[in-house]
Amino acid sequence: MKYKNASGSLIFHQNVYIGIITMWMKK
Repeated sequence: MKYKNASGSLIFHQNVYIGIITMWMKK
């Protein structure tokens, strides 16, 4: 259960990171 939560958190942070890179590239 703890491992599953960590995996979901990793995916969430990965999406945020990609979003920031995309925003920066568009600027």
